[in-house]
Amino acid sequence: MFKFIVLYLPNERTHLFMDLTPWIAIVNPSAASGRIAKQWSDIFSHLQEMMVFSEYVFSEYPGHCTKLVQDLLKDGWRKFIIVGGDGTLSEVANGIMSQQAVPYKDITISLIPCGTGNDWSKAANIPTDIREAVKCISRGHVASQDVGKVTYTDDKGQTQTRYMVNTAGVGYDAEVCMTSNSLKAQGLEDHKTYLKSTAANLFKRVKKDTTVIVDGTEISHCPTLSIAIGNGRFSGGGMTMVPDAVPNDGLINVTVIGNLTKMKAVLNLRALYNGSIYEVRGVRHAKGKVINISSTKPDYVEIDGEVVGFSPCRIEVVPNALNVVVGAPKS
Repeated sequence: MFKFIVLYLPNERTHLFMDLTPWIAIVNPSAASGRIAKQWSDIFSHLQEMMVFSEYVFSEYPGHCTKLVQDLLKDGWRKFIIVGGDGTLSEVANGIMSQQAVPYKDITISLIPCGTGNDWSKAANIPTDIREAVKCISRGHVASQDVGKVTYTDDKGQTQTRYMVNTAGVGYDAEVCMTSNSLKAQGLEDHKTYLKSTAANLFKRVKKDTTVIVDGTEISHCPTLSIAIGNGRFSGGGMTMVPDAVPNDGLINVTVIGNLTKMKAVLNLRALYNGSIYEVRGVRHAKGKVINISSTKPDYVEIDGEVVGFSPCRIEVVPNALNVVVGAPKS
């Protein structure tokens, strides 16, 4: 059995340790339009500097990381370095959350953020510089994080379940993700991809009459432009749709952009980035343990940037589900 030494306890959910348990890297070579494959030799050399780094595996197709982590858990691995973007992180987390053989508390994950948006890592204070990200792993700041269990409807009308690590969205938010992912698939990905998709979809959006209920209380019932659900603060390459979200408070945040005119939405675009979204008239927000969203006509649902199905959907918090390596708090 591997042992660790606790060095200090800055708060009840974060600790720093010296752990001799080996890490294995799960690498998505297709992340960031294939740049990871080109950068892997540099990433590997930095990882070799970690004395406990042991092996690595490459994913081969979309969704493969979910199966990989489950197979590795069966083989006895418990600590995973994820090399990729937010989508790769989400795949690994879903693999962990959808198995029952290994308790969540026995598993630790870390991320070397190599995607385009890297939204989860912003809130976790993980630098995008590879060497500095590896240093974060070696320092061993580990925090527990909640996840959202999302049930939604697929295109066959069947109820499905997926886990949200960072953010989810219904309506316009999901339509933007669909366009953004299409651009990425065409190799047209850059740091402005999400912003371009936001602009492209705004005037196409047809609002749906939508009801949002948080912990049994209706907070919104109106034609709705977009709904953002968040465990983390950032999405879309730096947008702050849920600016006060805390990943380990046992609650999920929701922001409803209601019956705004499209021109008013354009005029308030900066509010999506500067944290003032709650101040825009027509925007409602709340936080709770269970969020139910229904609409008169099915609306698109995205989870961690991937469009997965349609409303109605239900999001419920799974507290302290993941042990994640985070950077030192910013002073």
